[in-house]
Amino acid sequence: MQRMKTVITLLSLLLLLSCGNIPVPKKSANSAPQRSAKPAEDSVAVVPMNKATVATTTVAKPKAKPKAKPKTKPESPPVDSVSVEEHVDKGIDLLQNGEVAQAKSELYAALRRDPGNVTAVNLVHQINTSAEVYFAGENYFLYETHDGDTFSSVAGKFLNDPLKFYILAKFNGVSNPAALTEGRKIKIPGEKSKEPAVVTPEPAQSQQPNEKQIQYDLAKNYYDSGKYQIAIDILERFSNDNSKGTPFRDLLVLSYTKYADVLAKKADLLEAQTVLEKALSMQPRNAQLQKQMEALGVRQEADNQYQRGVEALQAGDKDKAYEYFRKALELQPDHALARKQIFHIKSQIVDAYYKKAMQYYSKQQLLEAVKYWDRVLELDPNHEMAKLYRARALELQQRLNNL
Repeated sequence: MQRMKTVITLLSLLLLLSCGNIPVPKKSANSAPQRSAKPAEDSVAVVPMNKATVATTTVAKPKAKPKAKPKTKPESPPVDSVSVEEHVDKGIDLLQNGEVAQAKSELYAALRRDPGNVTAVNLVHQINTSAEVYFAGENYFLYETHDGDTFSSVAGKFLNDPLKFYILAKFNGVSNPAALTEGRKIKIPGEKSKEPAVVTPEPAQSQQPNEKQIQYDLAKNYYDSGKYQIAIDILERFSNDNSKGTPFRDLLVLSYTKYADVLAKKADLLEAQTVLEKALSMQPRNAQLQKQMEALGVRQEADNQYQRGVEALQAGDKDKAYEYFRKALELQPDHALARKQIFHIKSQIVDAYYKKAMQYYSKQQLLEAVKYWDRVLELDPNHEMAKLYRARALELQQRLNNL
C-alpha cells in the first residue's frame, strides 16, 4: 500500500513538469529583495507569457510645457518730491565739500525736472570739463589767500562768478574746495588787476555765499556779458519774492530794456513790446521805459508803411509804393528794408517819369511835360537831360504865351 502511494506521487510530479506550471515557493521574510532594473524609455521590454514571449514597446509620455508666468507691469519710477532748487542747493553743498559723484547726481536730478536750469548746467559743465580746456588760452597770476577766503569768494572777486568755485579749485589741483587754507598761493586765470583789499572776516556763517547771492551774481555776470535772456530767466524766479529785495527787480528791469533793444534790432517788434510791457508793469513811472515804448511804436508804424509799400509794389503801383517806402524812412531813417526797396525802384520810377514827360513834350503839352520833369528832378536832382528839356519846354511855353 505504501508503495502504491509513492508511485502515484511520482506520476503527479511528472505530469506537472510536462505542463511547465511549477509552483514558485514563497519568499521568506528574511530573504533579501532582488533589485530589478527599470527599463529605459523607448526600449524593448520582454514580458514572460505562459506559452510564448511577445516583444512590446513602451512610449514615453510627452512632458507638459510649464505654464507661462503672467507678465507684471513695470513699476513706475518714484515721484521726486524734492524741488529743483533743493536739488541744486544740495549739489552746490556736496560739490563744495568735494563729493563730486553725489553732487553730479543731485544736479542731474534737477536738470531732469528743469533742463534749462542755468546753475545746474554751469556746475555740470565745470564737472565734465578739465580746467585746462575751461581756461584754455588764458594766462594766470598768483594770489595769496587771506583769512576767510573761500574758493567761492575768490571766484566772485576775480572771475565775477562765485559758482566757478569748483573749476577754480580744479585749476589749482584741489579736489575739496572747502579745504582752502589761509596763506596758500593759488592760480587765478586772467590778467592781474588791483589787489582786493583785505577785510576783517565776518562770522563763519556768512563766509559762504548763500543761494540768493550766487543767483544774483550769476545773473549780473550774464547781464554784463550781453546775455540778457539768460539773466532774465534767472531773475524772473526771484523778482516776485519780496525777501530777495530791490536789486533783483532793478536788474530784471535793466535786462528787459536791453533785451527789448536786441529784439527791435532783429525786427521782432511784437516780442520787444511784450518785454517792455513786463518792465513797465514793474516800474510804470519809469520815464526811460516810456520813451523806449514810444520809440518802439514809431518803429512799428514805419514797418506798417513799409508793408503797404510792398503790397502796392506787388499790385504794380510803383508810385504809391515809393511814397510808402519814403514815409517809412521818414519815421525810421535806419529802416534798411525800406531804403533797399527805394534803391531798387527809384531808377525805374525816374525812367518812367522821364518817358512820360517826353511823350507830353512831343505832343506840345509842355506844362504836363514840365510837371513830370519836376518829379524826375525831385528824385534825381542831377538828372541833366531832365534839366535840359525842362528848360526848353519852359522857353517854348513862354514863346507861345507871347504869341
